[in-house]
Amino acid sequence: MKKGEKNPNASAILKAHFGLIQDGCKAPSLAYGMTFGGKRIAAHNTTLPFRIASMSKSFTAAAVLLLRDRKKLQLDQPIAELVPELKNLTLPTSDSPAVTVRHLLTMSSGLSTDDPWGDRHLDADHDFMQKLFQDGGYFAEPPGTEFCYSNYGYAILGRAISNAANQTFQQFISTELWTPLGMHSTGWTPAAHHATPHRRRDNAAIDDGMPPLADGGFASMGGIWSTVDDLLIWANFMLNAFPARDGKDDGPLCRASRREMQQISRALKRELTPGLSQRNIFGGYGMGLRLFDDTKLGYLVSHSGGLPGYGSNMIWHPERQFALISLANITYAPMFDANFVALETLQSEGLLPAARVRSAGPLIKHAEALVALLNAWKDERAHAIFADNVVLDESFERRKMQFDQVAKFKGPFKCGEITAHNAASADVIMLDANGQSVMKLSLKLSPQVPPLIQSYEIKAIAYEELLKS
Repeated sequence: MKKGEKNPNASAILKAHFGLIQDGCKAPSLAYGMTFGGKRIAAHNTTLPFRIASMSKSFTAAAVLLLRDRKKLQLDQPIAELVPELKNLTLPTSDSPAVTVRHLLTMSSGLSTDDPWGDRHLDADHDFMQKLFQDGGYFAEPPGTEFCYSNYGYAILGRAISNAANQTFQQFISTELWTPLGMHSTGWTPAAHHATPHRRRDNAAIDDGMPPLADGGFASMGGIWSTVDDLLIWANFMLNAFPARDGKDDGPLCRASRREMQQISRALKRELTPGLSQRNIFGGYGMGLRLFDDTKLGYLVSHSGGLPGYGSNMIWHPERQFALISLANITYAPMFDANFVALETLQSEGLLPAARVRSAGPLIKHAEALVALLNAWKDERAHAIFADNVVLDESFERRKMQFDQVAKFKGPFKCGEITAHNAASADVIMLDANGQSVMKLSLKLSPQVPPLIQSYEIKAIAYEELLKS
């Protein structure tokens, strides 16, 4: 940034960034929106409906979990129990397990990856689906062994929802998810005014040449129409599941099930990020959602959508509570790449929210008791705060001697900042008599009730800084 220039805010950065994306991909219409902690900080074209393609899968997965919570189905039951037409499904090997609901949810069924074949069957009628189910499915891998992205698998889940709910999956998702959340601009058919599909040819956008496929048997994998406004409601509903906590658990899907969707169920091979500085990114598939663990941005939840005429992506960060949605009406627009680079840019400018600070909670009393012991060691006090393994792992006499060797500072010491990693592990800054940070104390609690300190480690701050250098 040149001298005299104003520090750009997030809205200005996103406006410039998505302007370049739209120019590059030639999308006639592009929409985006971003929230920090549920509060909107940037928005453009947020009421225009687009077809969101495979982003639809998160709604299908949520519907399956809702039916599971209502005991209408089980995740580990064979799918043929819910979709009897699949009873003659021929498995790839004689030792393959039966395909289950969980396999389909987590892209672990082994069914052949079917992009772009599945994209052309959103309007499949009942007869087409019946024959497809009765014929079975072609497997690329045995069930439960590899990630195989399957639109067909999510079409099967659509039928399972319909059978378990005794109504079409479209009706169930509409009434049980969208209506309670107030997603009134989301549906299975396009509104009168919507982003019309385009494709790129000779570096220009042209009309796709045919109307969007109608709602049908494959719509559970990619048929939903929605707006940025409504999708931000959905993203923040997913974010609201974190952290786990006591208190009122507002539906329509409980927080535990929402968190379940956002955990890695099937690992993916590492891949290069599309960001400004390419690096390996690790992750996997949850249930209707993809998860990424990036060294710079952290743990991200996302899903893209791509169809003839459309490209989209939604991405959010459970710890930092931000969400970004972008939609474009040109075939397979690279909106994941666009969103990822947008987040990297905001991160480089220091404009993304910090991760939430975990409560130190019950760790405080353990930290204070340990610091008090170190100030004036008494074996009876040590026995009261330590788990039984501590003295077996190292004698109290040697522990006291080791602390005296490290603590070449003026005491008595006090607890400073406590950083909790979780409810059983924390780092504690120890302050000397002058209030200066001199040592870092790391402690872990045992799993027994009540918990006791099972291990601790002390390092001088100067030593830590030396390691960093």
